[in-house]
Amino acid sequence: MQRKWTEAEQMLLRMTATYTDQEIAPYDMAMANANHYPDGLIEKLIETGFLTIMVPKTYGGADFGPEVTAAVVERVAQGSASVAVTLEGHYKSVEAVMRFGTPALKAAL
Repeated sequence: MQRKWTEAEQMLLRMTATYTDQEIAPYDMAMANANHYPDGLIEKLIETGFLTIMVPKTYGGADFGPEVTAAVVERVAQGSASVAVTLEGHYKSVEAVMRFGTPALKAAL
């Protein structure tokens, strides 16, 4: 059974598709050949909010759930598996901080 996305989740997935197609996929082979991300890629991911999609609003995030976060990783992987793995690792770290971190550590996200 296909999950029905909320309007906000649909908007996130559309934004992810557009961003992936324009800002990630065109550089995938260059990243693979250089064995490194182009300058500014991580900064752009930060600016667009990709790193905080699953952070609770209390801590400045968008508070999306794990299902849509997984869908974001899957869509980014269509443009670059390397960037998707980086995001997945980041999201796992965020999850660990949210579950086990001190309030000060959570606020630092």
